[in-house]
Amino acid sequence: MDKVVVSLGGSLVVPERVDEQFVQRAADLFREISKKTKIFLVVGGGRLARSYISLGRKMGASERELDEIGIKATRLNAQLVLSAVGKGAFPGIPKTTSFAVKKGEKYRIVVMGGTEPGHSTDQVAAELASKVGADRLINATNVSGVYTKDPNKHPSAKLLEKISIDELTRLVGGSYWTEAGKTGVLDPGACGLIQMHKLKTLILNGRDLNSLRGAIEGKNFIGTTISV
Repeated sequence: MDKVVVSLGGSLVVPERVDEQFVQRAADLFREISKKTKIFLVVGGGRLARSYISLGRKMGASERELDEIGIKATRLNAQLVLSAVGKGAFPGIPKTTSFAVKKGEKYRIVVMGGTEPGHSTDQVAAELASKVGADRLINATNVSGVYTKDPNKHPSAKLLEKISIDELTRLVGGSYWTEAGKTGVLDPGACGLIQMHKLKTLILNGRDLNSLRGAIEGKNFIGTTISV
C-alpha cells in the first residue's frame, strides 16, 4: 500500500471563511482513496491563522508567540477536516510527526496540523513524509503549481510542469523559516527537507479534486513535479 502525505493548504479550508463544500468533498475523496492508499494530512491555518497572527503582531507578540497562535489555528482546521473524514481516520490530532507515524500503523488516515514554532505545516508535511517513507509528498495549495512569475500579478506567467528543488529553493528565498504566517507556493523549510531526503514532491491546486486524486494515486495531474 502506497503512503502519501498531503499538505492541505489552509487557504483551501478557510479562504475567507470555512469552505464547507470543499472540506466535505475533499474528505469524501480522502476516505475513498484511503481504501488503497494510506493518507497523512497536514492541514494549514489559512485566513484564520493569518488574522490572529496579524492582530498579535500589532499587539507586540514575538514571532514564537505568533507561531504558537498559528499552530492552534492549524489544529482547529485539522479537527474540522478530521470530523468530515470520519470513519477510518485516527480520532485525534497528533501534535508530533512521530506520534502521527505511530498512528498511521493502524489507521488508514491520520490528520494533523502544526507541531512547534519555527515549523510551517509545509515543513511538518515534509518531515512526516521523510519519517513514513512516503511514496509522494503533495502540496495542495490555491494555485496550480510553480509559475515563471506570480500568476496573480502577471497574466503571462506560465505553469512549470517540472522544476528542480535547487531552483525552487532560490525562488522561495532559501531553506529556512523566517516568520509566522508567511505564505508562498512552498515554505523554505520544506524545500530544505525535500532536498535533504530526496522526497518526490508534487504541487497542485487542491481545489481541482481530479488532479488531487491523480496525484495521490500516482497518476496524471495538472501541476508541478519537483525533481530532486
